Amino acid sequence: MRIRADFGVGHPAADVWSLLASSQGHSCVPGLQVDQAGRGSFAFDVQARHLVFDGTAAVASDERARTITVEARGAEQAGRGKARTTLMVKVADDGLFSTVNVEADLHLTGEIASLTRLIAEAAYRIADQVAECLEARLGTGPPRVRPAAPPPPGEPEPKTGWLRRLAGRLGGG
Repeated sequence: MRIRADFGVGHPAADVWSLLASSQGHSCVPGLQVDQAGRGSFAFDVQARHLVFDGTAAVASDERARTITVEARGAEQAGRGKARTTLMVKVADDGLFSTVNVEADLHLTGEIASLTRLIAEAAYRIADQVAECLEARLGTGPPRVRPAAPPPPGEPEPKTGWLRRLAGRLGGG
């Protein structure tokens, strides 16, 4: 099963990438616990079921392309099945903001294979929580804006008469 989730973050791509690629990056994924050796667990809820997978993950990142690739596999603790996934995360620059593209190729076996649609829905909820965490960690200040360069000498200033007339009509003087 393929799962794709895209979300925006109100910060420059370099800042989003730095956080995601750091050792703190995985802490924005709710329910994820990972040690230095790549062993860990991932817990999430699917309707009334609480699923916990124990397993391993290998992470590779490419700073130049701003991508993170995760190869993970694990077994559900209650013996309901196994999962294997390749997860690709890409941070794209959208001007002052960023778009994070997440694509997972997920393979499930056992009883949990019957929950694919519900697991996909859970993945979208998790993506929303990751976006909120990134925003919180990066701060709520205004995005950094570079001032526009002044017009070269000898060129007329941009005409703003229409803007002044509109402001006058609206009571802004």
